[in-house]
Amino acid sequence: HVSAAIRHAADAGAQIVVIYKGESDRGAVLIKTNNLAGEYSLHQQVYDGARTVFIELVGKTRDEAAVTAALQRARDIDPDCWVLEVEDKQA
Repeated sequence: HVSAAIRHAADAGAQIVVIYKGESDRGAVLIKTNNLAGEYSLHQQVYDGARTVFIELVGKTRDEAAVTAALQRARDIDPDCWVLEVEDKQA
């Protein structure tokens, strides 16, 4: 699932970096976005019973520290999670 997210972002022209490598067979996927204009957000991949979707954990903000704190809380809950950062003007 992580490799698919990376390919999808690269195909769309975004830069993507793996910040934390999680367990390959389990663990949530968190995506921190940076729109290159000083705004950040955080999303988590979830399965809704029919498909994989991303829910917003932290909406668009200029407070990168708030996004980092939310990321750390998520990692404390799920140490197996993957964290990706996407840098893209479209975020």
